[in-house]
Amino acid sequence: MTQPPPPPSAPPAYPVHPGAHHPAPGGYGPAGMPQPPRPVNGFAIASLVLALLTLIPLSVITGIVALVQIPRRGQRGKGLAIAGIAISGAILLSAIILGVAAEFAGAGDQDAPERAPQSRYTMQYVPGDCIEQVDENRTVDPPPVKCGEPHQGEVFAVFDMSGSAYPGDEAVWEYATKGCDERLPGYAPSADPDAEYMIYFPTAESWADGDRWVVCVAFDETPRTGSIRD
Repeated sequence: MTQPPPPPSAPPAYPVHPGAHHPAPGGYGPAGMPQPPRPVNGFAIASLVLALLTLIPLSVITGIVALVQIPRRGQRGKGLAIAGIAISGAILLSAIILGVAAEFAGAGDQDAPERAPQSRYTMQYVPGDCIEQVDENRTVDPPPVKCGEPHQGEVFAVFDMSGSAYPGDEAVWEYATKGCDERLPGYAPSADPDAEYMIYFPTAESWADGDRWVVCVAFDETPRTGSIRD
């Protein structure tokens, strides 16, 4: 009896692991289908846009939310969120620096009293200035000194006159004297109301040059230290 021929040899078997998935290279999924790109987190986009609109609090909040969500959801946009937070921080820091600078500038302006306009007849005196040596003939207007230094005069009032035409020597003198008399008690309540003082006031010549300023100066022939308000 003739023996049947042997069966053909079977192809070699390879192990198969159920459930295993080995996508083809190049971003292709099962059956060679391309995988969709990961979405960009909406909060990350919002953070950058809000930062450019200088809505700082909202930009920081949305940026933090984006950084929390992105790794959990496998999304893109981490760079956008970081950029939004960084821009917001830079804007906030700039605002703080400018605010501090403005505060210091404002404090300096408040500390410096307003001075009368400079003219060749009147120095820029303000109440509280002291004058080391008063020139009774007023050929010069010396610069002010600190009242803690020896001085003959102390400016206790500065005010101006109005009008386009010079009112005359007598009218100017009456106006200046009355103004100084009224202002001395307000500047130094304890000062002697009969104390000697000098008045710098406009003349016909200085009036033509724009001088309208009256300067009241408490005067001591013997130099003193300290203010008449002490």
